[in-house]
Amino acid sequence: MMAYRIAGEVDVEDRIKEVLERFVSQRFNDVTITAVERQYDVDGRRADIAVLKDDGLPILLIETKKKYERGGWRVERRFIPTSEDVVGQAVAYAAILKRRSIYVPFVATANESQLTLFIVPENIEQLVDWRAIEQRDYGRVLRNFYEFRHDNLVFHRPHRFSEDFFKELLETATGVYAKRFGVEERRQELHWALIEDFRGFVDFLAPFIQEA
Repeated sequence: MMAYRIAGEVDVEDRIKEVLERFVSQRFNDVTITAVERQYDVDGRRADIAVLKDDGLPILLIETKKKYERGGWRVERRFIPTSEDVVGQAVAYAAILKRRSIYVPFVATANESQLTLFIVPENIEQLVDWRAIEQRDYGRVLRNFYEFRHDNLVFHRPHRFSEDFFKELLETATGVYAKRFGVEERRQELHWALIEDFRGFVDFLAPFIQEA
């Protein structure tokens, strides 16, 4: 089944990868960004973007779209980055890799205007429903989505494909990973994350209203 795509829509995955590639070979908090890969293999599934560090393993996985795979396959590019199914998909990839002893410390979800960053708990494989992962039922992957979001959301902010934004994203991820600072020092205050949620909901509705 073909993906639904509105005229003039930017390719979010390509744009984010292009910005992140500007930082390849640069060091952040003594961590070198060695590559940015599209369609990173996760036991036969594909994470949209993987940012790799010195050891060749991901420090960050980014999902830029929501996939429906039950009874056919299509891509929905209009979505809110904090929605349960898209977060669940990113977390599912981190859990699959953790079961292979590859710990990915951060996952993010992004559309054309917003990005949400989560730290991945080291016991992530215990927080997910493996049956839901096997069935690709991503909206049911997290056993307690709201608890996960409350405990692990770092920030939910507009990005606008800004180089400064993605540089800060890498500074945050590498700094926490290298224990230069704790995640609490970079965590966004909850009310600002909620404001961005409301903004994202308005942005989500606007194209449907315009088309109608």
